[in-house]
Parts: sequence; C-alpha cells; structure tokens
Amino acid sequence: MGYFLETVGFNNSFAVCYLIAKFLAAVTPFAQWYYLTGFMGKLYKFYGWNALVNFVDDSDPWPSPMDALFPKMAKCEWSKFGYGGDIETKSAQCQLPMNNLTQWSFFIFWWWTVVVLAINVLSVLRLLFLSMFPCYRTWHYRSFVHR
Repeated sequence: MGYFLETVGFNNSFAVCYLIAKFLAAVTPFAQWYYLTGFMGKLYKFYGWNALVNFVDDSDPWPSPMDALFPKMAKCEWSKFGYGGDIETKSAQCQLPMNNLTQWSFFIFWWWTVVVLAINVLSVLRLLFLSMFPCYRTWHYRSFVHR
C-alpha cells in the first residue's frame, strides 16, 4: 500500500493509454459489425437475431434469414464454344454447398461480435465507474491487494 501512495500521479499517462485502449476495444466490434453490414447488405444488420428467431419460431415463412443472405441454389449461366465454333450460352440451376458452411460461420461470428461488444462495454463502464468514484476505487484496490 505504501508504494501505491508514494507513486500517486506518476502513472497518469499509463492510465490515459489504458482508457483509450479499453475504449478502442469497445468500439472495434461495432466497427466490424458496421463494416460487414455495409459489405454484405442490410440483411446482415440483424442477421443473427433474425436467424435465432427463425429457429425458435418455425412458423416463419420461407426464405429463412440464412437462406436470404446465403442462398444454396442459384441460376448459373456460362458461355462456351459450341460444335460449329460459335459461342453457346448455357443456363442451369447450380448448387452452392459452401454457402451452407458460410451461413453458420457468419451466424456464429455475428453472435460472437455481440458478446464481445457487451463484455467490452461493461468493462469500459466499470472502468469509468472506478475513475469517477474514489471511495469505490479505494475499496476495489484494497480488496484486490488483500486476497
């Protein structure tokens, strides 16, 4: 406890850097979510929540949110040279098996981002609470030191 009292005021720059790092850690998941929403479209904004609601309430009409964002079937067109040397355009219904894996990966990533955002926001709020109330800060420090 003596060292703590003797060095009060010497670690202000460390405290400011730590607060900035905590704030950036809380902002990063939101920035990732915002970027992916812009990249993948507006369906990704509430993708995880809508997919979870669709799992719980199975009476929702087709398509599910997962199939709307990551379709498993699509119409494919390709051109190739025919027997006479002319270009022929073929059309077929293609299966997209990787979208089955991708939809679950993004579902897990969406919920992981929500959990990380919640943990980081609570951590920043706790840090702000500790910095605003000196009596609680002293109690917290003493309870941590005297374990």
